[in-house]
Amino acid sequence: MKPKKKDKNNKHDAEILKWWNWKNRKNKNE
Repeated sequence: MKPKKKDKNNKHDAEILKWWNWKNRKNKNE
């Protein structure tokens, strides 16, 4: 059995982390 739903969630988490990293960098520059 493949955990398809879990893989999808992991990808979503990665997108959120990328967004947070970008947001934090932007805040530091200001």
